[in-house]
Amino acid sequence: MKYNKYLIITFPILIILVSTFFYAKNIIYFYLTIPICVYVSFVRYYQEKNKLLIKTNKVLNLLKYEFTMYTVAVLTMYSTSSFGFISEIKSVEYTYIAFIISAILLLLYAVIYIKRTLLIRQELRKNNSK
Repeated sequence: MKYNKYLIITFPILIILVSTFFYAKNIIYFYLTIPICVYVSFVRYYQEKNKLLIKTNKVLNLLKYEFTMYTVAVLTMYSTSSFGFISEIKSVEYTYIAFIISAILLLLYAVIYIKRTLLIRQELRKNNSK
């Protein structure tokens, strides 16, 4: 739980930077928010890792894949929607491709999450039966 004090500081900074970006439409504020989003993802990964009852290599690898897919999907949607005010990008169909990619990554995230929980339940049953 040592990350909670950093999260308390990080979330208001993220909210301030995002609101400043949408108000000022200055791209520098957008670039400043991306490391904060990645940091929050790392913190969520370590918090989830500490909560796990069974820490086998399979479970930890699935957890890594899960948070990687989620972070890339969210950053893809975030970056695509943030550039929506630029008229050149609005006319290009790349935004649809980005949203399709992020939707596929979110579906993979859900599948990996379900697979990880089933694997944990299976390991717990195996350990309880012994």
